[in-house]
Amino acid sequence: MTWKPKTIAVYLLAGLIAVIALAETAQAQGNLPGNKLTIQVGYAPGGGNDIYARLLAHYLPAYLPGKPTTVVENVPGAGSLTLANNMYVTAPRDGTMIATVAQTMPLNQLVGSPGIRFEAAKFNWIGRMSSSVQAMVFSSALPVRSIDDLRTTEVVAAASGPASGASLFPILLNTVLGTKLKMVRGYTGVPDMMLAIERGEAGATSVTLTSLTGQYAPLLKAGKIVLLAQNAIKRHPDIPNVPTTVELARNDEERDTLKLFASVGDIGRAYLAPPGVPDARVAQLRKAFMDSMKDPELVAYAQKNNLELDPMPGEELQKLIVDMSKVPESTIERAKVVIAADSKG
Repeated sequence: MTWKPKTIAVYLLAGLIAVIALAETAQAQGNLPGNKLTIQVGYAPGGGNDIYARLLAHYLPAYLPGKPTTVVENVPGAGSLTLANNMYVTAPRDGTMIATVAQTMPLNQLVGSPGIRFEAAKFNWIGRMSSSVQAMVFSSALPVRSIDDLRTTEVVAAASGPASGASLFPILLNTVLGTKLKMVRGYTGVPDMMLAIERGEAGATSVTLTSLTGQYAPLLKAGKIVLLAQNAIKRHPDIPNVPTTVELARNDEERDTLKLFASVGDIGRAYLAPPGVPDARVAQLRKAFMDSMKDPELVAYAQKNNLELDPMPGEELQKLIVDMSKVPESTIERAKVVIAADSKG
């Protein structure tokens, strides 16, 4: 066989490309560049997302090559939208930066909320520390024991402001399932809203399951409050007798809409990396993340401090968000109606 110069050049180029690819893979599987990892939080210090991120930052490095120096940076702004946009547009694509943003960001992008500069399904999702299931809480003094009862009985629901879980969940039930929850906004937070129920000035509110199994577990155990629905796709193991919103759907249209909103709770306290990070590096970060979630000291600390752990691997989280991005346009339009109703109150 006679080797022509052009043929030799083609083989040399192919060989060079293969060598570069192998080198990139090896690099991605080794230490992070600079042996440093930054975890950014889309909120100010002290909140739940910040607490979880600092817990992760303490244990994650032990499961990465070289045990990289890991720092937490707070990047508040527009309810974490600023950080989500930065991660998509300007963050380094080498695995040295991951972030946690509002669990609603993928839904906000789907419905075309203003200021979005990202496609949620194109992020590299690393893993979830905890789901964030919302439950509708009612005073047991009320003659309400099911969603059917709420279609005929008006109940005052305490809430903070638009876009909060305490506001969006009742609006979702009213808009999709035809309940009669009367929103009263202006409460400063969960303690204020739960106190309103105890005082009898409100009959219901929506809080995260973490609050119900922690701070307000005595009220639940004493039978002073009852749970009628949880905004989730599957029943959470801590409240297996409480129906999900998806189960309460009366037809396929309602089911699709409720499933979309329930997906938000399944995203929960999740971490993402920018698009374009090498696959091997993403796989490395995902494995280290899940390994850290099994760390005995981390688990013990979370239990002692009432921090719920409900990990989801990055691969499953990625699929959840990709599936969200494929919902029919008709479902997105119905979701827009719910969000518009929430913004009006």
